[in-house]
Amino acid sequence: MVQRPHNLIEALKQSIHENHNCTVTHVQSVLVEESNGDNTWWNCQVEIFEVQGHAKAKIAYGWWQENSETGLVTILALTPTLDARKAVQAYRMSGDKSN
Repeated sequence: MVQRPHNLIEALKQSIHENHNCTVTHVQSVLVEESNGDNTWWNCQVEIFEVQGHAKAKIAYGWWQENSETGLVTILALTPTLDARKAVQAYRMSGDKSN
């Protein structure tokens, strides 16, 4: 199992930079919680980044995901309607557990 990096924000920035060849600046952290009634099935801090130098994306989201191959999950906001909650929902719906 991969260990969570000591500085998660820097690890996410590096991952976005290396995978998409762009400049990345951390903007803020938001808590995303998904539940249905009394049952919370997702509770995670999502990091929001500004992306410069990418042809389509201006924003990226990232977080630590236990039980994934790398632990780091990064998603580019390729549509203006994508927000942190929708990024998490898209990731969960994709079934992608490896990043």
